[in-house]
Amino acid sequence: MNAWQIAILVGAGVLAFWAVGASQRLLRLRATIQSCFQLVDAQLRRQDDALAALDAVLREQRAALPPQVLAASRQALAAAALLREAAHQSGRARGLTMAEQVLASAIATARPGLQSQAQDQAALQPALEALQAATHQLDLARESFDQAVQAYNAAVHQFPTRLLAALSGFGRAGRLQPPEHAAEHEPQRVQS
Repeated sequence: MNAWQIAILVGAGVLAFWAVGASQRLLRLRATIQSCFQLVDAQLRRQDDALAALDAVLREQRAALPPQVLAASRQALAAAALLREAAHQSGRARGLTMAEQVLASAIATARPGLQSQAQDQAALQPALEALQAATHQLDLARESFDQAVQAYNAAVHQFPTRLLAALSGFGRAGRLQPPEHAAEHEPQRVQS
């Protein structure tokens, strides 16, 4: 073996070790996205449970949440189910973001009527507070997910990992943007 052949073998070995290391790093970051999404998914379910509990309190008082609120919550859960399979896929993240925006809008639209429908304001307050807590925890989980996505996307776009990512199918992951009406869907304190 001459010096050129040795240099080529050493270079190929270094390139192979780098490629394995870079792909392992991307796989770890992708796994982090998936685990962060599990938190988002759990909080979406908690928010849905809080909405169901709020609806039950209202029904006891011969009132109800507007059907579009519960339908929007189910739509968000369905979008989350799609994302659960591959939390790193950008298009699926956009679907959940849009579903959450529809839900936030439905809650904001329904909010003024809730307090006027309820006969027992004291019974309504714990349900509204549970919804607020679930929404807050969802916001925190979404933020954690977005930070994991940001770290993954930065790694995918780093040179020379960008070359490996393009060849290996490591595409850009999608963030979960907070709903536009986030400030509007915080429950207001009921005066007793």
